[in-house]
Amino acid sequence: MSIDVLVLSYNAAPYIQQALESIYVQRVNSSSEVRIVIADDCSNDGTMEIIESILPNSPFPYFITRYENNVGITRNYQRAFSECSADYVAVLEGDDYWCSPYHLQSHLNFLESHNECVMSVNRIIRYEEKSCNYNSVNPKEIINPGAYSIITQNDLLQWNHIVNFSSCIFRNSVLQK
Repeated sequence: MSIDVLVLSYNAAPYIQQALESIYVQRVNSSSEVRIVIADDCSNDGTMEIIESILPNSPFPYFITRYENNVGITRNYQRAFSECSADYVAVLEGDDYWCSPYHLQSHLNFLESHNECVMSVNRIIRYEEKSCNYNSVNPKEIINPGAYSIITQNDLLQWNHIVNFSSCIFRNSVLQK
């Protein structure tokens, strides 16, 4: 099974190193192929220079998409998803990072055992820099406290604030449709 870790960024210089390092420590089964796909939207704050300086340390192969024009977050997602060819796509925005070295593998395990699901999402912890506060949003506890839950399309529409792309892994076949 293969997974592309899609790193999207725009002017994320203060955060991008921690984001990439949270990928480097991921522990996945030896049968899983991981590739990092970088999609920077023409940052002008040194983000790409930082990325290019630390990518050679990656334990995983990587691919950098090169763009000549800034197109905004939605179009950057569209063009970045089109670069992904693996069975699964994990998203990590440049100002986010994963706390667990088992982030990828736990999602892969879930998706491999739940063919009816098109994505897997986990709890997020949000840090507000101005107030120095952390807050947590756990989608499974909003819907079904204390247990894993299948979240429907209607749930996502009703509670769209519970999903941050950096907490999601998608089946690529669905994304490409």
